[in-house]
Amino acid sequence: MSYSFYRRLGGAFAAFVVALGTAALSAPPTGAAPDASSVASGQAKVTKSIVPGAMQKIGGVRVSEASGGRSQDMTLDGRPDITARNPNTGHLNVYPHSGTFNGLDTFPTVAPTSYGWFGITWIGLGHVNNDAAPDVLARTADGRLLAYPHSGSFANFPVVNPPILIGFGWNINDLIYLYDVTGDGYDDILARRAGTGDLYFYQHSGAFAGLNTYTTVEHVGIGFQDDVWETMSDVTGDGFPDLIFATSAGVLGVFDFTVGTTGQEYVLGYNWYINDVLVMNDVTGDGRDDVVARRAGTGQLYVYPHIGSWDPNNTLMTIQPPTLIGYGWTINDIIT
Repeated sequence: MSYSFYRRLGGAFAAFVVALGTAALSAPPTGAAPDASSVASGQAKVTKSIVPGAMQKIGGVRVSEASGGRSQDMTLDGRPDITARNPNTGHLNVYPHSGTFNGLDTFPTVAPTSYGWFGITWIGLGHVNNDAAPDVLARTADGRLLAYPHSGSFANFPVVNPPILIGFGWNINDLIYLYDVTGDGYDDILARRAGTGDLYFYQHSGAFAGLNTYTTVEHVGIGFQDDVWETMSDVTGDGFPDLIFATSAGVLGVFDFTVGTTGQEYVLGYNWYINDVLVMNDVTGDGRDDVVARRAGTGQLYVYPHIGSWDPNNTLMTIQPPTLIGYGWTINDIIT
């Protein structure tokens, strides 16, 4: 990837972090950090690239200067929560952060936000209207994109207001995540076109206006076909967001847009295919996003804390060994 793209794609997201729940991801064995004993260097071959000139209209924004991003605070108490859909009940539930990183007591309770979420194939959180609360975006089985505005109070039920249609034909994408690319306080959308490896950017228009909410679409990248999960976060700690990804081969990686003129991919871990959901969330409360992972087949939820520093010569130490934070998470098929 080019440095120019990094500057233009810098904003405050993670994309809302998206977890499709059906993709097989990977993680290190229980209780251990990713095994890298056979790897001498954390650098990986760069396979991704950006379409030249595709994002010339977009200026770079530091993470701290943008107000969009991974908008996970559904309870509006200043802490990132976890939101998940139970496909058996159709409930959209929130697991509020307790305010303390303490194993199973980190997310000890669950509360329904609304009912009737059957037939939804993707869910994401982001700032779509002009208030301070995160809204819920959802894709239906027939490809419609809906926005459920936050009511403004977690004490309300339902917590979100009725949906507003903001798009058609979204089944053409198989990875979707939100990120405030432009730094205007509204979350834009990044999406990979199914079967192609091509990355597209959907710019928020600056107005929450139904089908006119996302009016600009640009083809911005190629070579993303090996990824089963992507989002954005400042893993390197330089003040700009990086692209975080997991591949079908079980590699967890980060792309730092600031290295040289083309950027650099680094490996954060191997064997991440034993997890089936990944989410970025500042669970520990230190200002660095950690990796939350659900262990496939067991329903156990783990957090892999960010070490708090970045060494490009020792990237495999960036993500620390896991801490168990939940049981029974197989009841959810979408987690964000």
